[in-house]
Amino acid sequence: MSEFRRGTKLLLAVALCVSMVTSMLVLVPHKAGAAPQDGWIEGTVSDGVNPIENVMLIYVLNMGGGGDPLGFGLTNSLGHYNLTVAGGMSYMILAFEGDYYSNASMVSVVLGATTLADINLTPIAPTVADVTLRGFVTNETGSPVTGGTIIGFTNDPLMTEGGAPYYGNTTVPDGLGEFSLKVIAGTAGGGVGIMGITGYGLIDNSTSNPFISGMTYWLNISLAPLISTDDAVIRGNVTDSETGLPLGNVLVNFESSNEWNMGRSYSNYTFADSLGLYNMNVTNGTSNIMFSKTGFAIFRLSEMSVNHGANLRIDASLLPVTATVSGNVTDASLAPIANAQVLVFDQTRNNISYAITNSLGKFTFDVFDGDNLSFGVQASGYGSNWTVIDILPGDSIWHDFVLIPYDAWMTGRVTNALNGFPIENAYVEARSSILDASDQTNSMGYYNISLVSGTTYTVNVDATGYGHNSSELAVATGENVYNVELMPLDAWMTGKVTDKLSGLPIENAGVWVHSPVFDTWNATDSAGDYYVTLVSGTTYTVDVDAAGYRHDTRELAVVPGENLCDVQLLLSNLPQTTKLYGWVNDSNDLSGIAGAQVQVGFLPPDYGGQNQTMTNGTGYYEMWVSPVELMYVVSAPDHVHVQEIINATGPMVRHDVLLALDIWSPNVTSYDQSPSLNISWTRPSLVHAVVQEQDPSQFILAYAIYDHTAGIHAYFYIVQMLYDSFNPLNYASNDLPYSQAGDVYTIDYSWIGTAHGGLLTNMTDQKYLGSYEVTMDLHVYDGIRGYYTNSTLGGWMSGSALFDRSTGDFAWFQFEGSMPWADPSDPTGVFQPSVSMIEVDETNGNSNWYGDWHLGDWSVAGLGFAYDELLPSGRYVSQFFVSDFGQRGWGQLTNLTVDNDIPVASAGDDQGVVSGQEVFFNGSLSSDSSGITNWTWSFTYGGTYYELYGENVSFAFSGGDEIVVVTLIVTDGAGHTGSDTMLVGVGTVIPEFPTVLLPVMGILALFALVSVRRRFEEG
Repeated sequence: MSEFRRGTKLLLAVALCVSMVTSMLVLVPHKAGAAPQDGWIEGTVSDGVNPIENVMLIYVLNMGGGGDPLGFGLTNSLGHYNLTVAGGMSYMILAFEGDYYSNASMVSVVLGATTLADINLTPIAPTVADVTLRGFVTNETGSPVTGGTIIGFTNDPLMTEGGAPYYGNTTVPDGLGEFSLKVIAGTAGGGVGIMGITGYGLIDNSTSNPFISGMTYWLNISLAPLISTDDAVIRGNVTDSETGLPLGNVLVNFESSNEWNMGRSYSNYTFADSLGLYNMNVTNGTSNIMFSKTGFAIFRLSEMSVNHGANLRIDASLLPVTATVSGNVTDASLAPIANAQVLVFDQTRNNISYAITNSLGKFTFDVFDGDNLSFGVQASGYGSNWTVIDILPGDSIWHDFVLIPYDAWMTGRVTNALNGFPIENAYVEARSSILDASDQTNSMGYYNISLVSGTTYTVNVDATGYGHNSSELAVATGENVYNVELMPLDAWMTGKVTDKLSGLPIENAGVWVHSPVFDTWNATDSAGDYYVTLVSGTTYTVDVDAAGYRHDTRELAVVPGENLCDVQLLLSNLPQTTKLYGWVNDSNDLSGIAGAQVQVGFLPPDYGGQNQTMTNGTGYYEMWVSPVELMYVVSAPDHVHVQEIINATGPMVRHDVLLALDIWSPNVTSYDQSPSLNISWTRPSLVHAVVQEQDPSQFILAYAIYDHTAGIHAYFYIVQMLYDSFNPLNYASNDLPYSQAGDVYTIDYSWIGTAHGGLLTNMTDQKYLGSYEVTMDLHVYDGIRGYYTNSTLGGWMSGSALFDRSTGDFAWFQFEGSMPWADPSDPTGVFQPSVSMIEVDETNGNSNWYGDWHLGDWSVAGLGFAYDELLPSGRYVSQFFVSDFGQRGWGQLTNLTVDNDIPVASAGDDQGVVSGQEVFFNGSLSSDSSGITNWTWSFTYGGTYYELYGENVSFAFSGGDEIVVVTLIVTDGAGHTGSDTMLVGVGTVIPEFPTVLLPVMGILALFALVSVRRRFEEG
């Protein structure tokens, strides 16, 4: 039933015609025939008036991804066709005929019934199919193949998702296996594919290079047998969510990817029997599983881990469709947008209903009911449009969508809010999920930032001596004017820092006051007093540190004028003179719990001062603690933890605890991270997780960069870790956003390929490392954990290397404890960075963590660190982990790639031609780290604007003398663009001369061409 797909580019490209963003099209494997043939699709193919004979109609299941067509047929002399299919399913019908552009129709087939699907095709005339595709079809032994049907296709130059075919023509191989057919020219290329060969799936040979009019291209096809790689089993039961009754004839579609079948090229399917049961052999890997049946919403599980040898039960409950949504999708001019994808899904993103707009931009489809459903549309070349709706059973909802193309800019002026004077050198930054851009104001306070429309930007503005300004701006097409007023500093904070126990003043305590608006720092004098100036109207975080004392942090809302904030610090080495003891017992049978962990620590804002112990075999514990109020936390395997505040003053304190039983692991009901490839600020990766747990201890989401491979293991070290702790004694960063409803936690996080880090460099090497920020005396440093040694230490000592943020220079190494810092003046000093390393077994996806991995020896001579939040392009993994206090957990590893490199465009040399001569543009010297996906050439000639698409294109300049500026814009898989210009000087022929000469104006034009030629790069 299973096979590893190798030649599905053609039909996957067809899928992209109708499913451009999130693949929802099932192209079922050739051998996986498990469906009863008890339905029919018939209709007429015409040009709107006249029937069309010999149209090839390919039908594929409409709800999944990966594989081959189910079958195909031809229209008769009346343009009529009839296809026998499995009833109870939805299908996509794709139509191809050599004199017409291709088209598609989407239908649902009822069991035992015939569904009508008429299709209209648009003639290609006046375009002529004058590109010849020739080749031979051979099998794996080199023998000619004389059977099957061959389709030649041309890719749509307007499609960005891989260049999908919009034209097709068919033929059959001759007795020698040779074929020849005609297709139309196209800047995005195309190819040939063969189907209908018993024992083989669809095999194709295609190219993205342009098909040039009148040219011939040889594209041979070599057949390869289908190979089974099944090594796991999935099984389960499918039911109706409303009645709980089993659902039969449900399509269960499976796709997976691992290092052996990259690109999700493996797929398999089966159908649930009359009892709703299914069983299917599959190939291991990161997998998507989809359950679909006419009359019900799609149920989809994404990014599941299926291991080698696994036998997994995966049940599904399908929501019946109970309502209808209809509407139009247009651009801003109300022109219809065809092939836009319209989606409705719930908050779990598991239940989905969808449709594709027709040539008039219209859609109508059945949907499930529910509250807070996401309803939106997306199409290639446009910003998406989403809303949230409630749908009731029986609703018939009409909703039109307008999509905006990507073209906008933001301009404005930054001024003093009190006097209106312009502020020079203010930094203006616009950030969104698809683009970040910035500019600095000129002497008149003006700025100009190029943007992409159709999204909301966060605009941050900063200037020296002024408070920070941040706001949201919805950017429309064209110019967006946004003026900003900044408030000058108008408040101050004073206070005294003293010892919490003695009340004595603390001299030289550092007081750092910071907020999104402004931050500053001051040190206390001999009386413990400090003073800082601020901007009012916001809440500040006040951090206070002093030698020998514990850190203090607090929040303060600042008003105009004076703001008082006194701080008391607790000694860091407070003596532990109280004996704390007691028993930890099970609340059910009151038996002692062995191995329970008992922790204590200081209350906020002091924190720290932690001590811990474990109970013995009878549940008894004892430890020495400081004689103050303490936070007390007890946890044990398979039990719910207890936390409370206790008073530990006095020589001895007894404290007993009862723990309730908890034998359940965290229940992660949903986890998805998408997209996983080419992540960047233009293509964010969205993490969505839903966790059900009554007693969570921590959530972790870590991102790690590839380091090296050894044998079957790949090693990735962590560059960013988001962490939420529910233990009050931990320094919880709370930087992984989540919402909570009872014992259900929902995590949504958007990652754009950035981290707090930069490049560690020396004379010969560089490596990107995560870092943390340290502010001292209003100066910012970047810290990297690790080890240090020199000629006198005799061994490695742990601590942190600190680097000056402004210069990147190594400043000092700060040891843990009280050792003096090591400065960069010692030429024998060596730094050894320490990271957390994730080891991934590439044969099964299993992983291990190593918490203290050393990344080589780096001499401090010439050592530097360049802070840069933008991560290097390349291979990454993410690790999501959730655990409870009962020591049970759940984890998910996801393979990722990051593309933060801007493509480099090369439009080629300037050219001079005579009028009527064809000019060939060559963008092949353009480059990008992850590959260029689109080349767009644009120019204005004779008052008319032109756009051409493809790596290599041509154009005949037939008109008057002119210097034409030609712009090439290249786009990579992450949506980054780069541009370059070249010039074309156009002149005329003087007929009376035997050789081609340019008139005086043409010669001057070429001279000007050389003089004014310029190039630029756009990032």
